[in-house]
Amino acid sequence: MKTIVAITFIILIVIFVFEKNYKMLISLMVLSLIGNMFYFDFYGSRIQAYQLIPLSLIFFDKVYNKVLLDSIIKEIRYEYILLLLTGILYGYLFPWDIGDSERTWSQLPEGRTIVALVRIALEINIIYFVYYIFINDLVEINELLNIISFLVIFIVSVAIVDAIIGYPIYKNLFNLSSYFERMSGRLLGFSHEPRGFARTLEVMVMLLLIFYINGYQFRYRNISIIIGLLGVLLSFAFSSYILLGVSFLYLYKSEIFKVKSVLVFMGVVIIGTIFYYMVKDSPKIALITARYDMVTEGREEYLMEGENVLFTRFELFDRAALNFFSDNPQHLLLGTGPNLIGIPSSKYMDKSAIVTFEGQLSGIPGIGLVNIVSRSGIIGFLLYLLFYFKISQKLKIQSNKYLGDIFTISFITYLLVQNPIFYFTTGFVLSAMERNINDHDNV
Repeated sequence: MKTIVAITFIILIVIFVFEKNYKMLISLMVLSLIGNMFYFDFYGSRIQAYQLIPLSLIFFDKVYNKVLLDSIIKEIRYEYILLLLTGILYGYLFPWDIGDSERTWSQLPEGRTIVALVRIALEINIIYFVYYIFINDLVEINELLNIISFLVIFIVSVAIVDAIIGYPIYKNLFNLSSYFERMSGRLLGFSHEPRGFARTLEVMVMLLLIFYINGYQFRYRNISIIIGLLGVLLSFAFSSYILLGVSFLYLYKSEIFKVKSVLVFMGVVIIGTIFYYMVKDSPKIALITARYDMVTEGREEYLMEGENVLFTRFELFDRAALNFFSDNPQHLLLGTGPNLIGIPSSKYMDKSAIVTFEGQLSGIPGIGLVNIVSRSGIIGFLLYLLFYFKISQKLKIQSNKYLGDIFTISFITYLLVQNPIFYFTTGFVLSAMERNINDHDNV
């Protein structure tokens, strides 16, 4: 963010915390989840607004029931403890070799360990924050739906208008270096790239759709779902199309997918058909077909010596991580430490990537499953999997289908693209689940 925007954001957070305006705090969080360009630079590291907002908990008079929630999310906490241990191991005791590359402090094993542990802790804290808000009725479910519904319409509308007139909104809110000409004509909203915009938007739309199907009333519900789906389609982001397809397939098999959902599904087919004929001759379609070809066929022309051609179907950071583990399977059990995978995997880049990134990787895998295994190994993945099945089973016992659908779709999205909205929906689902237990006990 530009300085004035960052200062405004911080002032708003302070004001809303002081006034205990939880509705507006949730609004800012949803806005920053859909728009990941709302971040603060801190000594070369990024702190997202949705990570900073939960820190306002320290100003609350009576903080959430932390002990109770700790027992519910113990698997996630265990994974974090594992990250602490592997961070000490691979960040300090036996740090990964950086070779001849010159890295800033935050990209060295020691600095990256600290930065990653702080960042992951801030994301986990989203669960506590959202849980606290909803377990104490500080924001009603209908208010949350109204917030999401309005912001979906607002952000997609801004994204469309901004793309048409040359991104003056985007360029005035954020640093010019954040904009790249190759993204011209595509929807950005308040995100760093079209797929980042579409991925979180897709989950928000699915959340609205699930509540809509289950009879919940909220403002602009029809138009927000339609505009949200249109925003995903106009993003021209292949990964978001996959997420949308997976979500609809899951809901189609669900018991809640009845008359209303069939109508919605037909609407999506009609919109999709119109959309296709509107843009079938557009060069943007080439982006989608190229991505499809990469995922289905791979890129043999970029194949490195000894590399499995399957790995060429993945983006650079995921591909490098997969190649590293293929050559070093002994690290699959515990992973490489908190977001440290970019250091040992830097040597697994093809020639074009070496030139582009100057021989070193600083990013992390974008696929959630690859990311989790990279940082905490198979053990870390199993802990998240155990957490998912534990909560799903409790929801099943409660016969709480709509919460189960929200939790499952957000978890699937997390495994596919490591979307932080998983922590938001988890906090909400856990609070609703706990309230159902309490209501049942009080009957």
